[in-house]
Amino acid sequence: MNALTNERSSVSAAIRRAMEAFELVRDRSPAEVTRARGALTRHIEQLFASGQTDEERLAVAGLVYLRSLPAAEPV
Repeated sequence: MNALTNERSSVSAAIRRAMEAFELVRDRSPAEVTRARGALTRHIEQLFASGQTDEERLAVAGLVYLRSLPAAEPV
């Protein structure tokens, strides 16, 4: 694997790990999961671009970020 592939793999794994934990906490609507995944992806990519490359730290930071997002409005 080249460096770019390794980088994408770390980012993808961190997103996957954070989303798995986020979804385990409580049931969420598909729309809420989609919105959260988009926001998380942007956040983790920004962290990675700023120099944070450790997959575990990215996942933890991603989960903290997800917990800070406002809850979806009840329908």
